[in-house]
Amino acid sequence: MLHMTIRIVSVMRLVLLFLCLSISMLCVETLTSASAHQRYRPQAFDGTLHLTRAPRIGEDATLSLSIRSNLPETIHARIQFRLPHGISPRSPNLFNRAYFPPYAPDQQYSVLIRVRKQGVYPLQASIYATLANGQTVIEHFYTYLRVTSGYAQVRAVPFNESVDNLPLETHVRFRAFRAPAGEVTVRGSVVYFNDNEEVELPIHRPQVALYLDMPAGEDIKIDETFADDRGEYIFENLTHSGLNSGVPRNLYIVVRFDNGVLSIENPGTKVYEFISDTVRNVPDGETTIHLSIDARNPNRALGHIFNTVQLAHGFLLNRLGWERDRPCMSFGLEQKTSPTTLLNKLETKCQAKQSTSPTAISGRASLCSTSMRTLL
Repeated sequence: MLHMTIRIVSVMRLVLLFLCLSISMLCVETLTSASAHQRYRPQAFDGTLHLTRAPRIGEDATLSLSIRSNLPETIHARIQFRLPHGISPRSPNLFNRAYFPPYAPDQQYSVLIRVRKQGVYPLQASIYATLANGQTVIEHFYTYLRVTSGYAQVRAVPFNESVDNLPLETHVRFRAFRAPAGEVTVRGSVVYFNDNEEVELPIHRPQVALYLDMPAGEDIKIDETFADDRGEYIFENLTHSGLNSGVPRNLYIVVRFDNGVLSIENPGTKVYEFISDTVRNVPDGETTIHLSIDARNPNRALGHIFNTVQLAHGFLLNRLGWERDRPCMSFGLEQKTSPTTLLNKLETKCQAKQSTSPTAISGRASLCSTSMRTLL
């Protein structure tokens, strides 16, 4: 999934192996082949995901999963095709009653899709099953589509382009209560969809900024803060002059994957950020803006990576007394490494306070100064 090589001192090995394994289990558009990652070892299913053609804008194609079970028992499973924004299903994309006899030949599951606009699209099919012993099997299969105004292209590995400028799902609620004239409070939460758990989970401590949308000229940053471990943020009792200047009080939120622990950048070395819808005519009092990197956002895996690295950092800091400068992670779509080779493919450059400090974790891995390529 992620192209990484890691070098660590022996006392840190188990911690970082846990981190790598956790990331490798993530459902993410950056998986670099049509094969899957899985929680079950050995691989429970073999499968490939493919398109019958490369559709252009407004055109249809069939997305098919060819899959078979490697298990000695009968499996009842559910198969879900997850399509990003810009691609819509034209036939059912959920199969609740997939049935796999032991070692049966390949089965085919398909969905008709239509391209709505140009873009770079990771296309995903996921299988969810429970074995007789209660063990969960979750595997994800991928193929990739690029659509421009002039052509379309399909590949089994990601295109060397990040998927940017995707809006956050924005849910707004106004709360009526007596507040001083001209005073505004904005609160809410930031979550991401986790494909393995199939629920939305909070993003830990992202940077959150509140902006006033100006009808002319540059937008005004009203305030910025960090969400907490539950993904919750608040801008309390704001009296910024811009909020009471006579300009329509149209506000929006920018969420950045950047804090005092780490920063995640795209291949162009820009910190990943997501922008909410504009909330128009915000009144005095309290406005709640809940933000979600939803199940159709191809960058949703960033939430899992951001959380996992911070959990590892907290363990190292609180349990082992180790700390180091904040890593700046580069995370893109050009990797060509299967998750099965994750542990010996972690290329790391780190800012270490001491030459003996263990290296930090990275996404594709540019963590700053010294390159290390072997696992102790």
